Amino acid sequence: MKFAERHYAFRWDLKNSREKLWPLVADTNRFNHDTGLPPMITDGIDSENPTVRMMRLKFWGGTIRWREYPYEWVAPERFGVVRRYLNGPLESLRMQAVLEPKDNGTRLHYDLWIVPRNFIGWLAIPIQIGILTRNSFERSFRHYDKLATEDSAPANESRPLVPGSPLTFGARRRLHDIADRLVKKLATDSRILDPVLHLLQTGDDLSLNRMRPYALAKLWNLPRHALLDLFLHATREGLLDFSWEVLCPLCRGTKSTVSNLRQLQGAAHCETCNIRFDANLDQAVELVFSPNPAIKNIESHEFCVGGPQVTPHIIAQQNLPPSKTLHWDLDLKPGRYRLRAASLNECCYLNIIDGGPKSTTISLNEEQWHPAESSLDPASTLRIANDSENPQLVLLEQLAWMDDAVTAAEVTARQTFRDLFSSEVIAYGEKISVGNMTLVFTDLRGSTSLYEKIGDAPAFGLVMDHFEILKKHVAEHDGAIIKTMGDAIMAAFIQPVDALQAMLAAQEELATRLQGSDGGQPLALKGGIHTGPCIAINQDERLDYFGTTVNLTARLEGLSCGEDIVVSQTFLQEATVKAFLREKSGQLTVEPATAHVKGIEAGPVNIAKIRRHPAP
Repeated sequence: MKFAERHYAFRWDLKNSREKLWPLVADTNRFNHDTGLPPMITDGIDSENPTVRMMRLKFWGGTIRWREYPYEWVAPERFGVVRRYLNGPLESLRMQAVLEPKDNGTRLHYDLWIVPRNFIGWLAIPIQIGILTRNSFERSFRHYDKLATEDSAPANESRPLVPGSPLTFGARRRLHDIADRLVKKLATDSRILDPVLHLLQTGDDLSLNRMRPYALAKLWNLPRHALLDLFLHATREGLLDFSWEVLCPLCRGTKSTVSNLRQLQGAAHCETCNIRFDANLDQAVELVFSPNPAIKNIESHEFCVGGPQVTPHIIAQQNLPPSKTLHWDLDLKPGRYRLRAASLNECCYLNIIDGGPKSTTISLNEEQWHPAESSLDPASTLRIANDSENPQLVLLEQLAWMDDAVTAAEVTARQTFRDLFSSEVIAYGEKISVGNMTLVFTDLRGSTSLYEKIGDAPAFGLVMDHFEILKKHVAEHDGAIIKTMGDAIMAAFIQPVDALQAMLAAQEELATRLQGSDGGQPLALKGGIHTGPCIAINQDERLDYFGTTVNLTARLEGLSCGEDIVVSQTFLQEATVKAFLREKSGQLTVEPATAHVKGIEAGPVNIAKIRRHPAP
């Protein structure tokens, strides 16, 4: 017996704009959790259609299985999904949510089209959907509207709709003791520590399972590096645990999770995107935190695996039938974006620039896009024509990497992490890219003669003091000392300008503070800086870097006289470095030069010597 489709149309007027509501309303993982739906389990992908997931959940004592087709959305306007059930009381379900601007707020249109499979479904749908589901949906949307009004989006950790797991026995005392130790160790104030403690005590399991320090820093309006350091110290003290997530570079979904970098493999596979990718530390590996089980035992579940906020970098995603054209009215920030289709290896790139064309048409076939690159105004119309013989899942995504992610490359180049977790290294034999790093090599000028002049013990003391000064300035500028070699160090930074500022500060302090016990010449620090791609390795149970960038940086240090810092032309062209040098043009001199560098066969290398103006 075939049952007719039933349509349920819900309408709610909300106070906030759709732009503010979108991160909350389109977070389907959070929404399903808050409305009381059971967790979902992914059983892989459909063998006939790699964009379709095979899903199941426990409901009413049984297991319900279905095919879940890709969510379709255009942010911040609408999203929807189609499910075809393999068993249970339903044949199919289709959902669409539309956020319509109304006055100064939003009218939320939430529509469900449901086909019962049997009499039980036909009988239960009016009660479950028409009454119970409607009430829980409204409660959640009203809650999100209130959070958006209070500028609390995109997270609602402080007042969850569904209570989380309770604290374990004795956890409150442990929380108090660890908090006291953290305050004494870090000299931190309550503005940073209190939100973390409150979240651990009141947050639900979904919020606590994957805590991201930078996202929380944005939510709480706190310094992001200070909060990250607090999370690292809290992990060392037993308040938190951390893990490393391997992320697909396309969908950016989590493909695997490891508790230690040693378990990290150099390559991974994404079933959804059907690609194999390198697990590079600068984009594919993120550090996340959760409560230590001695504080709270939380359950890790997924309530949705494909909604818009699961992949927030994807602005729009839609199925496009053969010989059809879709229209997207865009309102984007200037920058670089990418169009791709799930079945194609080639991509199309969009440059969103002020004053660009107001509309354009881009087509795709079985092999490629045409044109391969185009420009558009931020407020424009994009038409996409499917000239292939097959339906295509088309995606428009931001190319900029997640600003809220604590990448493995960044955190392993941070002194706090190096000091607290020196055992966190990759496995022997693995060589994993960390992307572009800024490296620094230093050495003391004339240290050998210093030992001869003032004796071993006094000279050794000065060298140790010089290491402490270097470590202080490297850490203050968000870098890390990778290793020491005699009187020399190798340091790493994520932001190029931080390396230059750290070396200038260290040179200045060494020149004014440390000198021989006989009042002789102050210590002079030679330095070389270069930016480029690096490879991470396990070197004697220490996370180390190697490659051409390392070799060239070491050679640049050898060209320094101790009253300058020798930098590569690549480093000099970094935007933050150029801005800093312009700002300090009255204090610093930049002298371009060329030099023959050992091991570089292409000829002379363009360098620059940065030095302070002599004191008047």
